[in-house]
This record gives sequence, structure tokens and C-alpha cells, in this order.
Amino acid sequence: MDLSKIHFRGFEVNSSSLQIHSDKKGGAYRIKFDDFSVTHDNDGDGNWLHVDIKQVVEGTTSDNGKVVPAFKVTVSLTLFFVCDFAENKSEEFYRSNFWFFENFALIATKISVDSILKNTALEAINLPWS
Repeated sequence: MDLSKIHFRGFEVNSSSLQIHSDKKGGAYRIKFDDFSVTHDNDGDGNWLHVDIKQVVEGTTSDNGKVVPAFKVTVSLTLFFVCDFAENKSEEFYRSNFWFFENFALIATKISVDSILKNTALEAINLPWS
């Protein structure tokens, strides 16, 4: 399948939450995908894919040599793609090509999380672009 027929058109944040457990400097974080689903929408503007994802960014810090939670950001996003497929593809097709959508998801997550952390004790945290 030719993934060049799928074109990113943007994203929206459906919901977000931030929990700060500690504002201690230093530590680490990890980004994980918590959910992934694809729906199709064929309208007058084209053949659209809506990719719903839930991203979780968990930060940890060290307290006397013990790793403890520092913060947790949860973001539910919808990514929008227009595609030139003659017919809808299976869920398996999208799961097997998850790597393609993951890059766009990480960029959308970075933009969203940076905005959520702005004007908080955690605003110095800078997620990578991919």
C-alpha cells in the first residue's frame, strides 16, 4: 500500500489533564500511547481519516535513590488526514502502519503538552519533536 496517498491536515485536542506530584528539578519522562483508533469520513471535501489517540507523558524524579512520580500529562487527540483511497482500509492496515501515524502523533503531542505545561512549575520541560 502506498502511504503517500495519506496527507496530514491537522489535529485537535479533545481533552487533557495535568497532575503535578513534585516540581523538583531533574528526572526523566516517557511518552506512551494509551489508545489508537481510526474512523473514516467520506464527505464532499474528500475521503478523511480521523485517528483518535491518547498519549500519556509520565515524569519521574529521584528521592533518596528511589524513583517517584513527578507529573502526569494525559492528552486525547484527533489527527486528521485526507487520503486518495478508492475504498476504506482495514483496521489491521492502520495498525501495521502505525509507525507512519506515530510521527504525526508525537509532533501533535509535543505541541499540546508544551502548551499545557506553559505557565506551570514544569514549563522548562521540552519534549523532542519526534
